[in-house]
Amino acid sequence: MDELLAAMYKVSVQLVPILGVAALCFLIYLLRHCVTFIKELTVMVQKAGSAMEGVDKSIDKLQAPLDTVVRLSGTIDQVQESAVGAVKNMAGFMAGNLDSAKEAAAARSAKKKPAPQPEPVAVTPAESEEPKTQSEGGTEHE
Repeated sequence: MDELLAAMYKVSVQLVPILGVAALCFLIYLLRHCVTFIKELTVMVQKAGSAMEGVDKSIDKLQAPLDTVVRLSGTIDQVQESAVGAVKNMAGFMAGNLDSAKEAAAARSAKKKPAPQPEPVAVTPAESEEPKTQSEGGTEHE
């Protein structure tokens, strides 16, 4: 057993420095990639920051038209409410004064109808001299 431990000691004395150098190389490689990734990440964050500034400027430009749209929407709502109120008031007034409205409408339609005028009868000189007589639902000339 002592011989086994002695042999392992000799192998580990030679192997540990080699494994240490390999682990150190791996750590250097890993740190190098981390540094490269952090540099690329910094560049991406700076680009994103400049893009966000552009977006902020665009939003600031759009703020005035959006405010105008909000004011216009409020005005349209007020106009709609006023129109609804006016229609309700008119409907209430008409319901209360329905008889008066009917009379006014009848008077207005009576004014618009023209009075029937008699049709002129064309008389020829020969007919004006002859006397006319009626017989059984018609007129005859003698």
